[in-house]
Amino acid sequence: MASGATRSDEEDVSGADFVRRYDLSEVDWEENWNRIYIDENDKQKLINYGLLEQKLQAASFDQMTLSRHGAVLLSGPPGTGKTTLAKGAAYKLAEKIDREALGLERVVFKQIEVRNLFSSDHGDTPKLVEEAFDRVIKGGQRGHTYQVVLLDEVESLFANRGLLGDTDPMDAIRAVNTALDCLDALSELDNIYVIATSNQPGAVDSAFVDRTDEQIYVGNPDPKHRRQILEDILASLKETFETQLSPTDEQLETLVTLSAGFSGRRMRKSVLSALAREASTVRNPSTLSVDQLLREFEHKREMLDSAGNDYIQLGVTPDQPNEASDANDQEGSIE
Repeated sequence: MASGATRSDEEDVSGADFVRRYDLSEVDWEENWNRIYIDENDKQKLINYGLLEQKLQAASFDQMTLSRHGAVLLSGPPGTGKTTLAKGAAYKLAEKIDREALGLERVVFKQIEVRNLFSSDHGDTPKLVEEAFDRVIKGGQRGHTYQVVLLDEVESLFANRGLLGDTDPMDAIRAVNTALDCLDALSELDNIYVIATSNQPGAVDSAFVDRTDEQIYVGNPDPKHRRQILEDILASLKETFETQLSPTDEQLETLVTLSAGFSGRRMRKSVLSALAREASTVRNPSTLSVDQLLREFEHKREMLDSAGNDYIQLGVTPDQPNEASDANDQEGSIE
């Protein structure tokens, strides 16, 4: 079980393979939240919706007036930090909610493991979906726990029924219908806030999107945020390995320009690739130079421009020699 993931003795253990639970008093997601560089207004909005939903629930404000479902959708390309944002927002909510005033014993984060809900056995998938949501619903019915629920890569669970072909089993449609019913059931409970993520919002069923109270787009970082990511990486390398990476403003701007269109994850992996390219920097990461970083980012830029995003994700272009192997041959094997 992942660090911080717990299972309460009082919870029904059915669906344990489908729901991962974290007591937010036992984890520290502050640093990861701070290291996702997006518009601060979007970060605050994600927290505000959770606080507002809790306030309206505590006041017994009727659901119909504002058509609330207590759910927000984060959409955007892979690698932009959507899952980390969801966890961080839950962590920040746990800090801000007055548990004593609300009679809450704990604030928990529950992640429904969507990939485990699908079965090749006829009729099983809708049952598994219902079982997973039932575990969350039972937690909400007890009333002393505030739950932030993550539905990651929600297009798998709430697939666009209009795009399902004739070859798709009826189980897939029934699973979406069941999941929508379960989401409606969650919205009727107090102390539950749902955050969903999607890399492919066009593949998400419109009935689910319409139920979300807000859709926040988390795109690839702009120049300001790419610079912040680079500064974050350089500071971490310096702290851990005492690297002497001190790019000039011009060099830093070059790295920012070269990484246009990269996700935050791809930027970090490009630095990892620079470290891995030569045996000398593998043996001693403190020897990584600004010139090596620039060459690696130029290489990734060329790959993206010439071959498209598929190859920037793979990290290799067609018919490209294995330059890392060539470098190792020149430098000698790693000892």
